[in-house]
Amino acid sequence: KDPVSGARWAVELRDQPGLIGTCGLFRWNRNWRSCIVGYEIAPAHQGRGYVKEALKAIITWGFREVQLNRIEAQVHPDNKASLALLEALRSDAFYIGAIGSRRNNEARHQRMREHFGLSDQDLARLRGPIGLYIGSKTPPEIAVSIMAEILAVKNGVSLPREMNVALAKANAQPPGESPTHPPASA
Repeated sequence: KDPVSGARWAVELRDQPGLIGTCGLFRWNRNWRSCIVGYEIAPAHQGRGYVKEALKAIITWGFREVQLNRIEAQVHPDNKASLALLEALRSDAFYIGAIGSRRNNEARHQRMREHFGLSDQDLARLRGPIGLYIGSKTPPEIAVSIMAEILAVKNGVSLPREMNVALAKANAQPPGESPTHPPASA
């Protein structure tokens, strides 16, 4: 079994030696062919495009050489620089999703509209909360829900709106009640 759980690269400037940061892929899941991308950069070098250049190379390497299916990025909601970087790294990925509650998803969309000028049409590709509404409660059930949505998108399967997690939860009936079976009166 391969014990490697990721790869990390040093970031240096071409014309002057010395480490200015690192970036890499970690938490590799060999079975799912996925990982998470991360970086840190010295404050004096932030906002100059160095991370963008390095991450483009690393992400390309991950998909081409390691044959990854998915690379995730975890970004603090208030880290506008990282959000901007993710926006700049647009790709032709068939699936883009974000984990989080309905409230966090709406806040994320609002920030992307405000800070990056994205339209509703731009944000239509960003799925969230991710997964299909199948009543998932446990982490394995939630993982199945997410993978089902990813496979549906990959295979071009059109899903009913009722399968969308946010819509289904917003329209959820109280326990014991359904549109076709109202609660018994006392």
